[in-house]
Amino acid sequence: MRIGVDLACWTNYRGYGRYTRNLLSALMALDRRHTYVGFADAATVAQCSFPNRLRPMVVPQSEPPTRAAAAHGRRKLVDVWRMSRAVYRAGVDLMFFPSLYTYFPILDRIPTVVVVHDAIPERWPALVFPTRAGRLAWAMKSRLACWQARRVIVPSRASARAVRHFLHVPAARLRVVYEAADPVFRVVDGAADGERRRQVLDRYAIPQGARLLLYVGGFGPHKNLETLLEAFARLRGATPASTGGTVTVGDPPALHLALVGETTKEVFYSSYATLCEHVRRLDLGQHVTFTGYVPDADLVDLYHAATCLVLPSWDEGFGLPAVEAMACGTPVVASRAGALPEVVGDAGLLVAPDRPEDWTGALRRLVSQPQLGVDLRERGLRRAAQFSWERAATEMLDLCEELVLASHGVGRRGVGRLAGHA
Repeated sequence: MRIGVDLACWTNYRGYGRYTRNLLSALMALDRRHTYVGFADAATVAQCSFPNRLRPMVVPQSEPPTRAAAAHGRRKLVDVWRMSRAVYRAGVDLMFFPSLYTYFPILDRIPTVVVVHDAIPERWPALVFPTRAGRLAWAMKSRLACWQARRVIVPSRASARAVRHFLHVPAARLRVVYEAADPVFRVVDGAADGERRRQVLDRYAIPQGARLLLYVGGFGPHKNLETLLEAFARLRGATPASTGGTVTVGDPPALHLALVGETTKEVFYSSYATLCEHVRRLDLGQHVTFTGYVPDADLVDLYHAATCLVLPSWDEGFGLPAVEAMACGTPVVASRAGALPEVVGDAGLLVAPDRPEDWTGALRRLVSQPQLGVDLRERGLRRAAQFSWERAATEMLDLCEELVLASHGVGRRGVGRLAGHA
């Protein structure tokens, strides 16, 4: 069996890229029977190292699809046509898109599997696309992809409900396959780790000894970071608390908020400039750091240095940073929205996304009650261990074989014969 894969998101530094790299790497390690053919632009193939069993095919593109499909961009029809034609000529038995983001139509009637990570653009269109044209282009692409896909993979039950409601995909064509943390995110407590973490904090201008609150992700409006900033200001005592008193937690030790994510090269809709102005208005300039992009090796140390991870999003299809933090033993404070309650469970504190005073209260509890942090650390480690890329790869492989066998009109025993089809 020859499985085609869209590799355009391999270099993406956000969740799309993590999903693509981790799932396909696990799939290559698991499956020794089938052949995998990847389709990507020349720049992606040149700068990436793919698993040995994944054969990349270069398809000429005027610009990388991940940039062309950005919030302010458009993929050229000739580039989409070249991708579609390359897949048609390759003679694959199934086409897999790890993300709807870089989907293109398939010309043949082969089974197609598309991963729809969430329905946030459909539920909150103005928070994801700044223009009406961008919203319309996404709507056309997402509906075509869901119509053509024999199966739509979603990363959570919450995403499944949203995709059914907003994209009208029947339940019979939906399959939930959970994500997991990259293996690099784990507890690391060696003798040299403390000194390395001090160096990482200095590198990103984060004060040594501060109680660090950490956010990891993008700066799109749907991430609800204005609420986090307001809650942090209350926590530092900059504004009266909801009870009428003043928050006294914060100094000593000082509280510091680090916001990890791309600031200047972001291809998605970003409210970074607005957030900077919000920091200035709240007089938090000395207490908030925008780190910019952080490589994984440093991010592991930031997770370990943090008192907690904070995710105030209006919606999440899965919430990879939550699982990464839990895998590192870092407590999580997250929105009671989207898939976050499903992913975090009782291993974190869940807060309504529209109540800054409740965020202040949750964060105050965590920074003032050491035993709560210890309890959440242990729960988080157990919770993160329940998610596995190996399990995701197994479920994905079973799905692919099921669809290809059905399209060839053979039973399950025909897997061996199809494995030799190249």
